[in-house]
Amino acid sequence: MKKDLDILKNKKIALCITGSIAAYKSIQLASLWTQYGASVQVIMSESSKEFVGKASFEGITHNKVIDSFWNSNLESNIDHLDIAKNSDIIVIAPATANIISKIVSGESDDVITTSVIATNKPILIAPAMDGNMYNHFSTKSNIDRLREDGAIILEPQEGYLASGDIGKGRLIDLDIITKNVINQFDQKKDLNGKNILISAGGTKEIIDSVRFIGNRSSGKMGHQVAEASVQRGGNVTLVTASN
Repeated sequence: MKKDLDILKNKKIALCITGSIAAYKSIQLASLWTQYGASVQVIMSESSKEFVGKASFEGITHNKVIDSFWNSNLESNIDHLDIAKNSDIIVIAPATANIISKIVSGESDDVITTSVIATNKPILIAPAMDGNMYNHFSTKSNIDRLREDGAIILEPQEGYLASGDIGKGRLIDLDIITKNVINQFDQKKDLNGKNILISAGGTKEIIDSVRFIGNRSSGKMGHQVAEASVQRGGNVTLVTASN
């Protein structure tokens, strides 16, 4: 793992923190990446500051936290454009249902959403929220849309949640987040210029006006293949269906 972590040296990582109780875990991410030579620029939503303080991130990364359009801490004096242009990757961890919805709808009313909408760099999103929120149809639909559009989605884990329930919503293990960041920097671009058609999901073969033969394929494998192909530079068309 240490050898892999050396890949982070001199990389510029924008770490976006949103208002989930898991926000405190991002301090560990910022610390680890900084230790291995990455320049970590933390961007915080207003609600995230209710869970964790700016001083922790600033002390660890030695960079001023960006939490407003009007900070003007970076070189261009337009912080969100500087982040969008100069970061090697934008990581949103933890990502709330709210920020996911805003990105999908194209809202750009804070420094996180404007950085995302202005960038052409890889975007990695690690959701964390209550299980019922994560399983809500709107959240599921938004996550599928982000995945189709090329975002790297690290689905949350099952376990004990802040609400006291057991369910799927815990921020994914931090080592997995770090591994996926490293993979982006070590990613081959051998599919540049290739047009790739991928089909995914269940199929139905009509027998007559009432009956059909089908299968219960979830389509998850096809979506993962599509995501990996995009990351390797491919121009991907995903044809997908749900059961």
